[in-house]
Amino acid sequence: MNSLTNGQHLVADFWDCPKNLLNNKEKIISILKLAAKESGAVVIGQKIFQFKSSGMTMIILFDDSHIIAHNNLKNKFLAIDIYTCGAKTDPKKSFVYLKKELQPKRIKFWLMKRGVA
Repeated sequence: MNSLTNGQHLVADFWDCPKNLLNNKEKIISILKLAAKESGAVVIGQKIFQFKSSGMTMIILFDDSHIIAHNNLKNKFLAIDIYTCGAKTDPKKSFVYLKKELQPKRIKFWLMKRGVA
């Protein structure tokens, strides 16, 4: 197999995060930016979409990809998507940082190689 893009995609479900933390969009954005830096990425942008329901989507754009997080306050749930390209970033480092800061009681995650032919 040849690697075409050298991408890694880490997808995680965090359950039972502290509700007061999930409800604080400034704090979550700060945590996501620091998680990006932990991976070796350079943050180049961010966007927050607040839904009428009790959720929001937060996007941190890297110089080589992204972290996206979707929360559901009712269920104290956070879905996380970390995608990186190239050898300089490591999504596993972001994941470790996010686990420490977001304090989920239960986690499920998948790590995939992307761009493999």
